[in-house]
Amino acid sequence: MDDKAPPPILCCVPFLKPHEKHMEHFFEWYIYNHSRFPLRRYREFYRSLQQVQSRAVQLARLMGASHILFTEDDQWGYPVEGLEALLEADKEVIGFKTYFKKYPYLSMAMRRKDPEVPLDLITRTQHLVQIEGVGPGTDDPIQKVDLLSWAFTLVRMTVFDRMEEAGLEPFRQWGPVPTDSFFCQYCEDIGVEKFVDFRYTIGHGDIPPGQLHHYRRLHEAIHMDKKMMQRRLITLEDDYGLPYGQAEYEPGPAKIMRQLQETEGNGKKLPEKKFAI
Repeated sequence: MDDKAPPPILCCVPFLKPHEKHMEHFFEWYIYNHSRFPLRRYREFYRSLQQVQSRAVQLARLMGASHILFTEDDQWGYPVEGLEALLEADKEVIGFKTYFKKYPYLSMAMRRKDPEVPLDLITRTQHLVQIEGVGPGTDDPIQKVDLLSWAFTLVRMTVFDRMEEAGLEPFRQWGPVPTDSFFCQYCEDIGVEKFVDFRYTIGHGDIPPGQLHHYRRLHEAIHMDKKMMQRRLITLEDDYGLPYGQAEYEPGPAKIMRQLQETEGNGKKLPEKKFAI
């Protein structure tokens, strides 16, 4: 290898139950970017996610890679300039926003509800708040988070080196939480910060990012009941049904009722912490 050549970036692509949009979008993205960056693709067929990701770390070390770019086979809509944006951010761990495939299609970028409570994803008790975008008071699209997914996430190899030194293996097993939760927990344990760039949203499953609001309202109209009239606690699960936390969500009808009560001057407000399960 040329000594002056930049170190490669390994693209980890598990291929277990590929979505048709993933197959088209990933290859289009890869072909365009292969001429711009020293990319190496590792695609493994019909093996569990943690096995593929563990092998990706091994291969990245063997080839002297600087980063691993993680994705999954039900993600799609990769921005052609996405890798460039993540590299320019110069973070140890950074990815783009995506969302759950099931109603209410919450963002998978999350923070703990109480910053004073230590992050504890592995016991499945963590109370999280989904981050849909950049909040008031800042215009920086890159925000620190406690939990992110593998949708399109760039990780420096030094992170895995530090985990190995600490005796931590995020891809050792499947469960009791998904591998992104193990990884985020171990990043917390060794002091590695995680970031999400909210300029792009990666598609997940069948519903395009631009139609999430429509599908939420459609679901709420079809399944109208008393649960839709109050804030809810949503159990967070991976694609295999493994729970790893809860997040708050306010359905559209509940939001409308709250706004009406706040503006009609009747003095009544919905309880702040009354949830439907």
